[in-house]
Amino acid sequence: MSFRNFGHIKSLLHFDYPYFNEPGDGLGDEVGLETWSRENSNVKLYGSAIPNEGTQAPKFGYRCAYFGAGAVLGTNTSGMWNLNSSGKHEIEFFLYLKATGTPQYLFRLMDGDTAVLTLSIDDSAYIGLTCSAWNVSMTGTIAVATDGWRHVLLRISGSKAALYLDGEEYASQTLTEDVTLSVSQARIGYAESGSFCIDEFAFRDYARTGAPTIPTEPYSGKLDISKIGGYGTGAQGDVTISANTQINSYGKVNTVTDNHKFKVSSWSNGSYIASAGSEVMLQNVYNGLYCFAKVKSIAGTTVTLEQDISTENGYPFNLNTQLQVITVPNYKSLMVNAGCYVMPLTYDSSKGGGIVAFRCKGDCTINGAILTHGAGKERSDTIQMTHGQLVDHFLLTSGGNTFITCGGTFTAPSTARLGASWGGNGGSGNGAAGYGGNGGSTQQASGGNGGVGGGGGGAPSGNGGNGAKLNNSLAGGIAGANVLLVCDTLKLDKEALSTGGQTGESDINTTRIGAAGGGGTGFAYIACRKRG
Repeated sequence: MSFRNFGHIKSLLHFDYPYFNEPGDGLGDEVGLETWSRENSNVKLYGSAIPNEGTQAPKFGYRCAYFGAGAVLGTNTSGMWNLNSSGKHEIEFFLYLKATGTPQYLFRLMDGDTAVLTLSIDDSAYIGLTCSAWNVSMTGTIAVATDGWRHVLLRISGSKAALYLDGEEYASQTLTEDVTLSVSQARIGYAESGSFCIDEFAFRDYARTGAPTIPTEPYSGKLDISKIGGYGTGAQGDVTISANTQINSYGKVNTVTDNHKFKVSSWSNGSYIASAGSEVMLQNVYNGLYCFAKVKSIAGTTVTLEQDISTENGYPFNLNTQLQVITVPNYKSLMVNAGCYVMPLTYDSSKGGGIVAFRCKGDCTINGAILTHGAGKERSDTIQMTHGQLVDHFLLTSGGNTFITCGGTFTAPSTARLGASWGGNGGSGNGAAGYGGNGGSTQQASGGNGGVGGGGGGAPSGNGGNGAKLNNSLAGGIAGANVLLVCDTLKLDKEALSTGGQTGESDINTTRIGAAGGGGTGFAYIACRKRG
């Protein structure tokens, strides 16, 4: 079972731009729920491709972060950085010391204005660690030269802190056991004089053993496929879909016995029916959080899982009656023939639905379509998805969702469709005549209703507003679909990916009628090892 896990990397900064959905200044957190920001304008991004800024070559990618006098990057925290001395943690980055000076703070954890843990480099270029709560104060004996990039690693494991420079341990000390730091903010950088650059900053809630291997490419961490269940077992074998099919079965939790046993109100069975050994996705239809689990046994509507569902990685995810249960087929290979659709059950409050989910251990070829647009449950809250939350909150909107992992080659030619139907797009919803409709909502909800003109276009993943036929409403556009695809090799034609919502109805025979607004677009998140 796994849940919103990017691997053990909890914070990752490449300092590159552009990166997926990253803020324009290049300092957004690549992984995690926190956003880093400049606290001083002296924090700059250096790289040969950056106009009007320094030309220090980064270790990897397009650029690195440069810290001049007084420069600080900071991020507020809600507990992720509350490190425990008996826990397992690693802070790792590449350092380029440009100029020595008074103690330069490479990294600090703060409780208000007080530093509770400090990783610094002194004016003799020795790196040290101090933390009074853990009774640790140590300094290395190897100076950091000012002629290139150096790999720095702080490892905390077994109530011991160790500092590594270029893969060699040069200082270590035993810590006071089981002391948790109280942290309100994490900071990178700061010096009263001197300067340095940092690239590829990573924080893990895991500690490896032995001498660290110095990375030869940018850190990974966008998505650890093993932590969302991998590419599957292939238990369902080689499957060809040659007719319109609902592959998933759905049930809505209505009674919870304990954290591994529950009842569903009823099952809406697709081609893959829940049984002992089935993998299921448990998804909260109100906040989008989800996890995977394996079924130990099933008797009618009573489901017993192999292990408890409990709090993982900082989010409480317990069994409750807000959940739907979705069977997840594990194919050896999958072929969807041309002209054939894979579609979910349209969401029903007593049965669930709205999601197509499957794994494919080998190749997956979509010559037909996987269509989820307009099949979801409209959300009533205002949580917005961000890049760091993409696999945390698998949002069930009126657009619906597609979840696919593929261990081989995922192929979808231009004639295929993944997400929404042909002709799907986000409409503006302006009336052709008469009064224009209202604009779409700023929340993930339906767009506004129109007057005599067309209804407004939908908000992201929302329905378009209704138009009006004198006193009769024309239906608004259907919301676009959301797609989460992780594969080894990707052969996806851009024409096949369609997340836009459909346009609404119009009445071309009546000049006073404007078209109803188009549904809002969904999102697509695609991660692959290589392009085919």
